[in-house]
Amino acid sequence: MKRIIFPLILTTFLLSACVGKNYKKPETELPDTQTEQAAENNNEQINKDISAFETEQWWTIFQDDDLNKFEEEALKYNYDLKSAMARVEQAKSNLSVARSNYYPTINLYGQVADSKSNRRMHYDFGTDSGRFAVGVSASYELDLWGKYWRSGESAKATFLATQADRDAVKLTLTASVAQMYFQYMALDSQLEIA
Repeated sequence: MKRIIFPLILTTFLLSACVGKNYKKPETELPDTQTEQAAENNNEQINKDISAFETEQWWTIFQDDDLNKFEEEALKYNYDLKSAMARVEQAKSNLSVARSNYYPTINLYGQVADSKSNRRMHYDFGTDSGRFAVGVSASYELDLWGKYWRSGESAKATFLATQADRDAVKLTLTASVAQMYFQYMALDSQLEIA
């Protein structure tokens, strides 16, 4: 029985140390028909074409006060956007908690106790006693197998993903408002023509 227990414990210990490889972004191959110079020229042209969309308030390029007002109201009162923003804050908090495992934990505590006892014998007398205690403790767990490091990487990736989700919700919302506004304007113009 003793012969089996030690190898079993050793095997369990060694298998618990298995941590996956570091994530490496896969390389993508581009077609050979386009040279790097042509790609840079195309990217510059694309950047010039969409330079108006670099700001968060892209709809201001239309210079329409009514559209600006509708967009501001949509951003202010939309519950989907508020929910997405709350998820970003939650992911940010989770990231802080995950990164807190990188550092030692320090605890400070204090205790105060006061007691009085009365004894009745022939004469009344009492005893007062007080007690005060202060303590400090510190602990740190070495991250030998990368548990906390991986947890931090995962929390960071989740945080970045929720930010991207929030931005997607915001872009979808503002695009929908602009689309509906221009559809309304087109229908209004058709009504005037008719």
